[in-house]
Amino acid sequence: MKRAYLYVIIAGSLGATGGIFIKMLHELTPTTVAFFRFALPAVLIGIYFLYKKIQPFRKRYGWMFLVSVLNAVRILLVVSGFLLISLGTAHTMLFTFPIFIAVLGIIFLKEKIDISTLFFLLTAFAGVIIIYSQGNISLSNEDFLGITFILLAALTHAVSVIILKHEIDLYTPVEAVFHQSLIGSLIFLPFFILSIPSISMIDYGFGISYGFIVGLLTWIFYFTALKHMKASHWSILAYWEVPIAIFYGFIFFKEPVTIQMIIGALFIIGSGIGLIITKYKKQKSNT
Repeated sequence: MKRAYLYVIIAGSLGATGGIFIKMLHELTPTTVAFFRFALPAVLIGIYFLYKKIQPFRKRYGWMFLVSVLNAVRILLVVSGFLLISLGTAHTMLFTFPIFIAVLGIIFLKEKIDISTLFFLLTAFAGVIIIYSQGNISLSNEDFLGITFILLAALTHAVSVIILKHEIDLYTPVEAVFHQSLIGSLIFLPFFILSIPSISMIDYGFGISYGFIVGLLTWIFYFTALKHMKASHWSILAYWEVPIAIFYGFIFFKEPVTIQMIIGALFIIGSGIGLIITKYKKQKSNT
């Protein structure tokens, strides 16, 4: 499915707004922010399932339950990390997850990583390093804790993607988003209730937008793509989120764009284009 590559690009463009929403909700606790991320997809899709009389709980649901729990942990780690360190540092550390996915895909999914895929994966990762090579990452207690949170989130995310890739054929993308969001919305509901008096109308606006754009739309596109491509290919294209996040930072927060950012972005975009071209040539030669 050629459109799968486009879906990853769209998802990355939407997902890159996550850091913006988290920063705008900085006065709320991480658990409250996480609730917004999970609740909207779970409620909207749950209503849709009731209306259509769809039974989302299938055989082997235990794996999807595990994914939901892991995703709740991941989002809490991401929100906590983003609130402690800069967007640049957070994105750098978070995008170690494709490396984890590639390794776990070889071990558990028996995916074969050819030379071209490995090259594009490392090129994209190098782009991330180049982009933030000018940044100052200190090892103060706050920075170290934030980096640790983000790295754990990256590993947790990689494990979730591997499980989802293994189970995704049993579920539609909408069902996958529902299961990914269900447990998190229940876990963080009590924290949300306790924080209601401190939530402003503006916070509600940003929180609902965060849940709809990042929690719902982003992952419908991501899961649709994941059904039709290798996890390693999916993870390479997901790097698109990094240069888009830089663009958003420039537009919304007036963050400066440096030569390192431009070079790094070209590395990332080039690796994605190279992967698509290589895949297209292989498909054409097989027909």
